[in-house]
Amino acid sequence: MKDINYYQKLINNGKNAAKKYRRECADIQTRMSADKRFNILLSNTETLKANLVTNDPKPVIRTRFPKENTQNPQEKQLARAVGEIVERTTIFVRDNFDCKSVFEDIITKALLFGRGVPRVKYEPIIESEGDPAAERIGAQEIKIESVDYDEILIQNVKKWDKVGWVAFRHLMTKDDLKKRFGEEYAENIELGFTEEKNEKKESDKDKESFAEVWEIWDKTDKKVVFIAVGYDQIISEDDDPYGLKNFFPIPEPLQFFKGKDLRPVPEFRHYSKIVDALEETCRRIDAQVKNIRSSAIAAAKDKETLEALNASEDNSIVTINQSLGQLSAAGGLRAMIMEYPNDEKIRVLQTLETEKTQRLMEIYEITGIADIMRGQSDPDDTARAQEIKGKFGSLRIQARQANVQNTIKECFKIITELVCEHYTRENLSAASSIFLPTEEEKKAIEAQMFFAQARAQATGQPFTMPAQMQSALEQPSWEDVLKTLRNDKLRNYTIEVESTATVFDGDRKNVEDRLNLFKFVNDILREVLPLMQQNLEFIPAVKAQILYTIDAFPQSRILKEAFEESFAAWEARVRQPQPPQPSAEIMLASAEQMKAQADQMTAQARMAEAQTKALAVGKKIELDEAGLIKDMQKDKADTAIKAGNLKIEEQKAAGNLMLQAQKMPQLKRGN
Repeated sequence: MKDINYYQKLINNGKNAAKKYRRECADIQTRMSADKRFNILLSNTETLKANLVTNDPKPVIRTRFPKENTQNPQEKQLARAVGEIVERTTIFVRDNFDCKSVFEDIITKALLFGRGVPRVKYEPIIESEGDPAAERIGAQEIKIESVDYDEILIQNVKKWDKVGWVAFRHLMTKDDLKKRFGEEYAENIELGFTEEKNEKKESDKDKESFAEVWEIWDKTDKKVVFIAVGYDQIISEDDDPYGLKNFFPIPEPLQFFKGKDLRPVPEFRHYSKIVDALEETCRRIDAQVKNIRSSAIAAAKDKETLEALNASEDNSIVTINQSLGQLSAAGGLRAMIMEYPNDEKIRVLQTLETEKTQRLMEIYEITGIADIMRGQSDPDDTARAQEIKGKFGSLRIQARQANVQNTIKECFKIITELVCEHYTRENLSAASSIFLPTEEEKKAIEAQMFFAQARAQATGQPFTMPAQMQSALEQPSWEDVLKTLRNDKLRNYTIEVESTATVFDGDRKNVEDRLNLFKFVNDILREVLPLMQQNLEFIPAVKAQILYTIDAFPQSRILKEAFEESFAAWEARVRQPQPPQPSAEIMLASAEQMKAQADQMTAQARMAEAQTKALAVGKKIELDEAGLIKDMQKDKADTAIKAGNLKIEEQKAAGNLMLQAQKMPQLKRGN
């Protein structure tokens, strides 16, 4: 059983072991902020940080291969749902704090102090509504903090997985103690710690005192213990609060230089003596520049001439009282004045400048900045030369970038674990905007569909399940998702965590990579689809090749799932059983039968054509006969009309004759 004496001894030994390192870090911090003419430490740190700071990193959750290739659609859909829920929730967590600034600070501390420590904090809000028995978890918050060099102690061992304890320091006021641990501890714990930075600026009367509280994460006992310096009791002792795989709320600290153990090695330690020499050289250069003067002495008799010459403007002529021959014989102007002796000082200054340049190059070689400088391209360089320079300039710094990337990835792994272990169904749904049915809701839908189907059968009407209800039944339930998330083995089997790339992978390269991927997929499909249709055994290999290539791209799950579905549909279609091929005799008989049928159809067509022609001829004859009859009838009618007209004319003539005959006697009597 570990008591207060064990933990106090642990903290005291850790502080003593870190005393020299903390003094070194304090000196580095002072140098970093010093107002100097040439602050090489500040310059180097900012240059290296610009090449290490990531773009706003995002987590990428991928389903592992066994779940991707499963033939069970329910398992595949569950794996995808779990991956998408966790990814969206982790991105939501990341968006709730300034992730980029936190990692910038971690990288800065790793460059300055040899170690950057990110700490993941999980803070649930308990809601009780006045009834302690009705307590429940409300909002849940996860964030990453950057731990200062003097606020953490880590057991000194050779490898991170052998670390047994980590301790975090908290400086608390009396109000902080009361709020965190209660009034009893606030009254009894001594406030005896004073920050050093305040001691130089404030009097003892104005200094604010704190309680030095240490939060110890004991991995061997899976406990978190709080103790205070000068207090002889353990303040609190809790079982593992997070349930993380590696217990600690921090990943392995970010260190660019490592010795034989985990003790941090500030980079400045490797070139601090060169910086001291550089600063001394710069001081001497400044003093030498002050001693270089543009002054001269002359005889009093030449004062008027020299003043006139000194006051003259360009392209002007100054006259003197003596002839030029006399002035030349006397040695000219050089004989009239004597310059201040600067030649030796200038040679010394040039030597100092050369020494300064050499010191700078030594520092740049140690820090790797020289590689960045060599990687800078010239506008006149060819594209190939610029590419070679760019690659060479990033060779040494790529190891640092890999360390940064791994630290970010491990932080997201811890966040993912906390999400899987502790987030409630309500918060997962709200953060991910994914809404799945519960088992109870799925049973209610099934019951509703059963009665609807029974009513349809009773009335003799067709039954069709609504698409919305069908989709709800096919989706995994929240109980299945939570079971997968809470079960460590299932969770690790289902998802893995990555993060997006660092700043060196720019937008232009991403666009080029995507275009190359598009071309690769199109080319391979164009070439192998015909082959796969005839050789189905190649389908798994080609499918794996395409999905393996797509999987290299962050956030490619949607594209990957689309290809999986397309391959599945295409494979199901090409694998459908084909009807058996008939024998040669059957095919020959079938061909003869088809030929006979074709001949019969040809004969029938010819007969139909002849009948059509005969009908056409008969029709024509009928039409001709009808015309002839019509003409005859017309002629007959015309003849009848003519005969009638003739008869009328005859009758008129007869009538006229009769009238004339009647008039003849009368004429005779008149005579």
